[in-house]
Amino acid sequence: MDPEPRRDDEGGDPACWARLVCPECGRLTEDPAARRCPVCGAELPTD
Repeated sequence: MDPEPRRDDEGGDPACWARLVCPECGRLTEDPAARRCPVCGAELPTD
């Protein structure tokens, strides 16, 4: 039996958002130019 086909609308957030996630508190910043987390102040990843 063939597996169920994958739907294009399934899955998580795009990988390009990864640098906007704070490594300390896990919050997502809305500012793509941010260098620090607006919630906890931790430095955001550069790449």
